[in-house]
Parts: sequence; structure tokens; C-alpha cells
Amino acid sequence: YRMVLTFGHDTIRKFASNTSEMKRMAARDFEDVLQCAIPVFDVLLPEPHNKTVLTPIFTCAYWHALAKMHMHTDEMLALLDTVTEHLRRCLRHFQWKTCAAFDTWELKREVKCHQCCESKSQTGSSIATPITQGVQRTKTFNLKTYKLHALGDYSSLIHKFGTTDSYSTEPV
Repeated sequence: YRMVLTFGHDTIRKFASNTSEMKRMAARDFEDVLQCAIPVFDVLLPEPHNKTVLTPIFTCAYWHALAKMHMHTDEMLALLDTVTEHLRRCLRHFQWKTCAAFDTWELKREVKCHQCCESKSQTGSSIATPITQGVQRTKTFNLKTYKLHALGDYSSLIHKFGTTDSYSTEPV
């Protein structure tokens, strides 16, 4: 991502040196990562995994563009439903084929966080137990998250409440 050039004044901003370790990402950061993901991920993996990775990335970008529109028609909401279903199938295929083929591990900062939490919890207990030294846990792609579950509700919520830029969830 660091090699991706900026575009415009605030369309695509310069990426951090390590995108996977970015903290407190704003919505524009997620959007920039999504918009630049296809050229970044292309040919990182051998086929058929390359296509299995690029298809959900493109579908996510397509879904995002549809959901972010300022004006929706019934046809556009039907298209959003269709793309949401396609995204669901792409993500399941990605999980079954590509995720199963590769072992993935926690980031270094996640390991440090676990160590810190362990040491804090042990300082409060009277029993002295050894602190494990930086054991990286395996990470798997989890489809059972609220964020992914809620994607299917977007078109009905847009139909009911309007576009997502026309209201705020802040307490009044």
C-alpha cells in the first residue's frame, strides 16, 4: 500500500508504512484501502487463490459504491440486494477455498497485547504463574460477525430511513 500514489487533494491519501498495523482508522482510511486493494493484492497469491481474493475485493468495492449513493431507486436497492447475495457467496467461497489453504497468525502487536493482558491479570492474583513468551495464535477468517450479518439489512434500512448520509445515530 505504501507504493500506491496519492490521488487528488483528499481522494487517496498516503498510506502508513504498515497498513495492517494501522490503529483508529477513520472511514476515509477504510475507503482508501478498499479502493486501492485490487492493484495491491493482484498476483500476490498463485491461481486459483488470486482470483478468489480479487473477486470479493471487487464485490466489496461495488457493494460500497451502491450503498454509499446519495439517491436510491427501487431498482438500485434491488441491485444492492443482488450484489449483497453475490458478496455473501464470494466470502464463503474465499473462506472454504483460500483461507483453508493458508495458515495465518496474529500480528506482533496482538501478541504483545495478549502478553500485557496476561501480566495485568496475574499481578492481581496471589498465585504466581509463568507468563508465556509471545505465543502467536492462529487466526481464521470469521464470517460470523455482526458487521457481515448486517450487510443484508442495508437495502431495507435505506428504503425505510433513507440514505445513510441523511440522518445521524448520535443521541440528541
